[in-house]
Amino acid sequence: MSHNKLFVKKTKSGKVMRSSVACLGASTSPILVLDTNVVLTQIGLLENSAIDDVVMLSVVLDEVKNKNLSVYNRVRALCSNPLWRFFVFFNEHHKDTYIKDMSGESKMIEMMEWYQNHLGGATCVLLITNDRENRRRAMEEGICAETIESYVRSLGQTHLLDLLVQSANEDANMEDVEDLRPSKRKVLYSEHKPMSEIASGLHRGIYHQGKLRVNRYNPFEAYVGSESIGDEIIIYRRTNMNRAFDGDVVAVELLSRDQWHEEKSLTIASMVGGLAGGRGQRRIRLGADDAPTAASSGDSSSSPRPAGRVIGIRKLNWHSYCGSLNPMSMPAGSGGFASAVFVSKDHQIPKIRIQTRQLENLLDKRIIVVVDSWDRLSRYPSEH
Repeated sequence: MSHNKLFVKKTKSGKVMRSSVACLGASTSPILVLDTNVVLTQIGLLENSAIDDVVMLSVVLDEVKNKNLSVYNRVRALCSNPLWRFFVFFNEHHKDTYIKDMSGESKMIEMMEWYQNHLGGATCVLLITNDRENRRRAMEEGICAETIESYVRSLGQTHLLDLLVQSANEDANMEDVEDLRPSKRKVLYSEHKPMSEIASGLHRGIYHQGKLRVNRYNPFEAYVGSESIGDEIIIYRRTNMNRAFDGDVVAVELLSRDQWHEEKSLTIASMVGGLAGGRGQRRIRLGADDAPTAASSGDSSSSPRPAGRVIGIRKLNWHSYCGSLNPMSMPAGSGGFASAVFVSKDHQIPKIRIQTRQLENLLDKRIIVVVDSWDRLSRYPSEH
């Protein structure tokens, strides 16, 4: 049972300060406090009923909302569902934990120290973070802290390990499936613009918004219908799609006009060569809605269609995908995880990389996967 005592006042700056806080009943299980990165990357795991007694800090929720609105909405759904024991602590509005000038990580450490003292020795407050520096600082303050993988293993439910999304450091040995040579960890995609900057750019006509549609016969080409310019904007190559999925509502920046003709000619040539040529390849007729309605390359009088690049995703269209696995030629990682690439039946969906302890059982089967994240350093999105 939780208990609340309420006292409210305002600071000089107008911020509402409270003295209330949820006090969970005494339990042998720890109260979990999650950092921002754990929430962003492990939302699929958090939606499992085995994860409970979680206190979400308002400072963490604010950061999650700014970085991924879809994940934020899923977390808020957990907090409002009585079947899941997720609670929100508005540390930014509590008289004992409000700290004006301090980073988010420092605020979290200060809040946890106060909360542990508030609860006394009845219950342990456990910080879940994959950041080594955060764990070190927490333990220096006498706060218990461990990684999400360590905590999941302590539960003794092995099926939960398959829900874990491996961090960027753990993915460093993932190979590039296209040529089976080890990939170097480098930035492959541009960082998405902040929502505030996108909104300002849309208002000033610098950016253009629309729903991204991937070509059914060429997954490296997409279109964004834009009312602001009265035409479709063509997006060539995965780098310009910038981690957007088919059906995402995206913000697009137009490329310079000299790139419109150059990239269009290159892509049409590669489509013709890739789809119609080569041994063992079948010839596909492109419909009017699947390829640019451009004149032949010899017609210099035709005006090129606008080309652009995705600079932000306004609304994600991620959902469940059906397909099969292709194993990767690399040894199993820590904890017996094996790496594989998921290939969807829908060719508009990019390959999705997974790590699983059940690879042998999943090969040659149709499976369903859900995308969790797509890091700038990763060629493919990740799933659970």
